Amino acid sequence: MIATFREVERGLARLLAMIVQDPGRWILILDTGSRYCQFLAGEGGKGGWLCSEVSSNRVHCEDDLLSPEDEFALLGLGYEVSGPNFQAMDEGAQVEVAADRTIACLRNVFRLGANDWLRIELFRSSLDTSASADT
Repeated sequence: MIATFREVERGLARLLAMIVQDPGRWILILDTGSRYCQFLAGEGGKGGWLCSEVSSNRVHCEDDLLSPEDEFALLGLGYEVSGPNFQAMDEGAQVEVAADRTIACLRNVFRLGANDWLRIELFRSSLDTSASADT
């Protein structure tokens, strides 16, 4: 699916709430064409959980690197360096926080305008996130 940033901004919190509340594990990817934000949502805990991840400089050419200021902005938004990318973990009830953080990243760090396009992919993972899967 393709949507404008404006459309994503209007509907992201609802979509995140839907995938957190649904049993199972979901993966949502917002692809700008050069960078991405992705989410992994699962059941468990109080109302599920949501892991948000944004791309770092690891896979980008030199003319498309995040500046040190951009990386600092990601940290200021609540992302932490995790492996090669930036991640944030939220309880399912905090989907508004995750949505706001992602919208701020897309607007202020990835510099998307209202009419810029994103490719959206949503799919259910076959990985089991239930407590019984660990036993």
